[in-house]
Amino acid sequence: MLLAGIILYFVEKNIYKRTIIYTLNGKKYRLLVADNNKEWLEGLMYHRQLENADGMMFIFPDKAVRHFWNKNTYLDLDVYWIDEDKIVGKDFLPSIEKSSRLITISSPKEVNKVVEVVTSVKKSPARAGLKSVEENGALKEDFAESSTFSRQK
Repeated sequence: MLLAGIILYFVEKNIYKRTIIYTLNGKKYRLLVADNNKEWLEGLMYHRQLENADGMMFIFPDKAVRHFWNKNTYLDLDVYWIDEDKIVGKDFLPSIEKSSRLITISSPKEVNKVVEVVTSVKKSPARAGLKSVEENGALKEDFAESSTFSRQK
């Protein structure tokens, strides 16, 4: 019984996230998937680096103007606002350490997806082995797989 409790504690502390390979403007990225309230609220907060991922995709069940901020965010992020599979805007969200203050950004219109890509992603080990395929500026979800990542606090 004690062993089961330890395993459950370990699993809850090291949240298993799904990843997808997603194409943005002809480049493929490995993204963590946030598709529930807990993951939407937490996002990439507290991470100092990502292992096996280039960023995160937020998938919402409805379209709305979305607001993101850099509270407890230690990564610089390029933020893509997506309506269905069309990019409708892009913003830069600096880390809280770089900005030294809270910054909030908002989508230019209602969207149902938001992608955050770590700005240093070109050097990311998660991109190793991914080939860039031109998609004429369109977004494409290539496949989904299960993956784990280590949470850095």
